[in-house]
Amino acid sequence: MTHENYWESYLSKINSVTLRQQVSMHTKSILDILSRFNSDFSTSLDVGPGWMHIIADLNEQISYIDPHYKIAQIKEKFGILRYYVDLSFDKEDYLPYIIVRILTANAENLSSHTCEQCGELARLTSTSWRKTLCDSCAI
Repeated sequence: MTHENYWESYLSKINSVTLRQQVSMHTKSILDILSRFNSDFSTSLDVGPGWMHIIADLNEQISYIDPHYKIAQIKEKFGILRYYVDLSFDKEDYLPYIIVRILTANAENLSSHTCEQCGELARLTSTSWRKTLCDSCAI
């Protein structure tokens, strides 16, 4: 499956037309993200559409620092975004490495109060499965 087909399939599963349009605005960045997946891992966006703007922004920030970085995995874990990268520069280049770590931590923190489903202000829920959802999506 091509990256374009994967993305179209992802978008087609979003029920809200308004949310689908909002998420579609990040198509260029998301296609870039999909092309960055390390070949050792599966290409999969294992997060809801409400976080697409977060990962699109993070990708743009990291690619500015490291245009050749690769993605190992993007997922939700314990209700929060996890964005694992393989940087192309040596970790001895301490400052760029720390900046990428800070950017990633900030995006993960932002996800902890952004609804994974719709992108609205949310809170981490603690039912049988931890998710970050707004009141409407938690129902």
